[in-house]
Amino acid sequence: MKQLLIFFSLFAILGVYGQENQTDFVFRQATTKKGSPAGSLTENRIDKNGGTLGSDDGKLELIVPAGAVNKKTRFSIQPVTNEAPNGSGKAYQLEPSGTKFSKPLRLVFRYDSKEYKDEMQSLMGIAMQDSKGRWFRLTKFILDTAAKTISADINHFSSYGRFDAVKLDPLSARVKVNKQLKLTIRYLDTDDDIPISEDGDLLVPLTPSKEIKSSTTAIWAVNGIENGNAEVGQISGA
Repeated sequence: MKQLLIFFSLFAILGVYGQENQTDFVFRQATTKKGSPAGSLTENRIDKNGGTLGSDDGKLELIVPAGAVNKKTRFSIQPVTNEAPNGSGKAYQLEPSGTKFSKPLRLVFRYDSKEYKDEMQSLMGIAMQDSKGRWFRLTKFILDTAAKTISADINHFSSYGRFDAVKLDPLSARVKVNKQLKLTIRYLDTDDDIPISEDGDLLVPLTPSKEIKSSTTAIWAVNGIENGNAEVGQISGA
């Protein structure tokens, strides 16, 4: 008899995220190693008239407005591995670090429909890693689901990358009939704590993935069917 395969992906996560309650978590800021190079460095010399620079993979664009610098300056983007909790895609090290800009610069991250399905786009955020390895999230950003971009204005350079407030691990899998797969939900605190200001950027410490305690209640579904069924596969939060 031919053996069927069940494909599970990130459809249940929004229902689970919205139903969490009665939880007790440990709060601490995420601190990780710096990302390793994961692509080719791109650079451009931009003067007082402004200009743009893109990453080698086309996923990040840096927009320098007129008047941001008063002399010709070498800007560069180095793709690196994204070490942020729930990091999505690559992170990018921007140079020159330590430079004071007269006007905010804009970062534009691009993504495609293969990365996010419908409502999942709303779970994205932008994170920044400082020189000590600490991660912060930007409190102000613009998500354009039509253009498939998430952007923010920044006033200083460091390493920036996307993260997801909620992530399923594994993100997708193929499960044989009558076999089991353990799924883990990893989500981050995105409450609006009082932001700190770093060179004009409003930042909030990014917390590591939280562990769901046994008192948590959640609704699991497969392809929109609560607990699944014999046709699409069954799932349990136990």
